[in-house]
Amino acid sequence: MAFTDRPGSGQGGDVRMSMVAGRVVVDDGQLLTGDLAAVIAETNATVPGLFQRREAWLKQHRSVNALRAAAG
Repeated sequence: MAFTDRPGSGQGGDVRMSMVAGRVVVDDGQLLTGDLAAVIAETNATVPGLFQRREAWLKQHRSVNALRAAAG
């Protein structure tokens, strides 16, 4: 098992256990706190709006890659 101090460096399937504020919230890959079906439903309801706002923003601004290139 690999350990990292960079939480975003793996994939969801790599997570065996997660703690938040000293409390185990995922153990052996299973969500212990919360309703997984409700989390999935809320995510599915929210994501389309996020992509719509991103598309509108990109129409008014340069692409993210162009902004990064200009900055660096």
